[in-house]
Amino acid sequence: MRSVGCIVSVLLVGLVATASAAPSEGPEMLTLNPLETCVTDDPGIIEVEVVLDGIVTPINGVQFNLAWNPDSCWQVEKAEDDARPAEGWTQIGEEIDFGSVFYAVNRVDAVTEAGVVAVIRFTSTLDENACCVEEICLDMGVFPETKVFGDPAPYASYPTFGECQILRNDAEPPEIACGPDKYVYTLPGVCWWKPADAGDPIEKPVVTDNCDDDTCPTGTSYWREDKDAPDKGLNNKYWADRPPVDITWTATDCCGQMDECVQVIDVHDNEAPTILPDGGRTEVYADEYCLYELEDVRDIYTITDNCDPDPQVVQDPMPGGIYGLGPIDIVIGANDSHGNNATVNGLITVVDVLPPTFTIVPENIEMCADAGECGAMVEWAIGAEDECGAACTICDPPSGSTFPIGTTSVTCTAKDESDNTTEVTFEVTVRPCWNLDVTVELRGFTGPRPFDRCMEFELSDCEYGALAPVVLNDVMTFETGVGNLQMEVPVPEVCIPGMFDCMRAQDVRYSMWSNIAPPSIYVSPDQRTIMAQWVGDDALMLGDLNGDNGVDLWDWHVWLSQAQDPTLIPELPADLCDPAFLDPTLFANQHSDFSGDHRVTSTDFGHIYDNFGLQGDWDCCSVNPVPALATSMTVEELESAGMGLLIKYDRNHDGVVDVQDLRLRTDGAKTKRTRVRR
Repeated sequence: MRSVGCIVSVLLVGLVATASAAPSEGPEMLTLNPLETCVTDDPGIIEVEVVLDGIVTPINGVQFNLAWNPDSCWQVEKAEDDARPAEGWTQIGEEIDFGSVFYAVNRVDAVTEAGVVAVIRFTSTLDENACCVEEICLDMGVFPETKVFGDPAPYASYPTFGECQILRNDAEPPEIACGPDKYVYTLPGVCWWKPADAGDPIEKPVVTDNCDDDTCPTGTSYWREDKDAPDKGLNNKYWADRPPVDITWTATDCCGQMDECVQVIDVHDNEAPTILPDGGRTEVYADEYCLYELEDVRDIYTITDNCDPDPQVVQDPMPGGIYGLGPIDIVIGANDSHGNNATVNGLITVVDVLPPTFTIVPENIEMCADAGECGAMVEWAIGAEDECGAACTICDPPSGSTFPIGTTSVTCTAKDESDNTTEVTFEVTVRPCWNLDVTVELRGFTGPRPFDRCMEFELSDCEYGALAPVVLNDVMTFETGVGNLQMEVPVPEVCIPGMFDCMRAQDVRYSMWSNIAPPSIYVSPDQRTIMAQWVGDDALMLGDLNGDNGVDLWDWHVWLSQAQDPTLIPELPADLCDPAFLDPTLFANQHSDFSGDHRVTSTDFGHIYDNFGLQGDWDCCSVNPVPALATSMTVEELESAGMGLLIKYDRNHDGVVDVQDLRLRTDGAKTKRTRVRR
């Protein structure tokens, strides 16, 4: 069989009857296959091949009618030789107006083994690129054994079967036009764009085809592929930090011809970083010089970005600048990797948290009550300073207040301009006081010029015992052996004049104690001043160099040591009442210059000679025994005590140095005078 163009096979099956069966009503099943054929390789010619197979006689014949639309793009070719009816087939009739041709098979008495074939050729009237859709229908009729060919009975009285198929001439693919490329922005807070969440679906493409889709059972279809995208459709996420996504749309027509277009989804991040706290404020502290070096404060801000996990953060002004008190305007900026930036204004306030410093702080104050009053007006000076500005001070009670007798605590507060404060506390003690006016004579003193001595006075209440002894010391200036001194006498409680019934005095470095009692002690008419005199028989006796309140061999040894070695004489301190200088146990501090002429001479030894063996008064109220003096010591005792200088003065050679040797030394020998430097 010749094949021209497209071969369309029509297969008739199931026309089966058994030899012993009743006359057949016709085929039990009729299938026309294929149902649809696309003519694309040679659209000018199409051949329809009809195959009849499996016929079992007796039947009178089978007739089929192949019909088409005569106005379509197809025209049937005359079926003569080219139709090639198979053996046993006879063409009856010609092409009629509605485009059909009849073929009939003669009576067949036996099953055809190979079947019979008829081929009908159609020729297209269109060019090869035209779209042509043709419906070709096949009707089958079975003639019963009793039916004679050419019987005018209508075909409808015979069992008939029919099938149609579609023939397509379509060499042109469809055309697909994508929607515009999308230039979109990320959704808030995320680094992607999603059509469903954005309410902005991706537009479907426009598809056209030269053949009407209504003639295609499935229509012209299209599908898409999103390259580099993990999901599809409305649930797909398109990321800003990835390359643009190409969506490839593909359209396919019924003949399998395709066209495609590409739509680009380009997602951009236009969301600036977020900086928290927005407009943050913080306080920083000035140093001790009231200055602050700007630090890196970026870490007090939280920077986030929808796409960039580590945006760049800058600070203006940069760290390192020096600032004083007050606000510093700070701008914090954040830049993400997509060029978005954000800034916030912050305010750093430099504050002073260091308290002021006291520059003048009173020590504890002790003073006497005002005359005739149970208190005293007390004033003091106090000052404070602050590195950051002025500082003011306030005291409670304030300076100039009248304080009662007793001890009062005073608290002074210094406050700077930033309200930082510091406190200091001291005590003001007001005592009932008397003035002391004393006159003191040094017995036997004949010094050539004025000199100073450290004097100590002790006032006692022996009769009543109401007051503890009051001890005072001060420097007194002597002229021709007599000195006068005015002092304040603080007493621990209010007392009446005359309560001190015993007073004693001494030149701390050189004399013994001398006690006095009324009438040598009396009170001034204003009842505020105690008058006391140590003159005449109460005058102070000199010669005590070792502080044991007597004159003996120890004092003689001190004088002798310094007379022979002037280097043992110390320099006098600026304060003659300095306790370090007055300590009698320190030999280096002992000074034998009784006369105040800055020399150790026989004149000074004369005080030792005149008062040798004498003791001063003991304390006013004591009943304790007075310790004995060392007025006699054997040579061995002197050697053991380190006073070997005195051994040679055993003038009577009795092995003992005593007052007799002192008198022999003074009466029988001249004392070498030694000039010493002060």
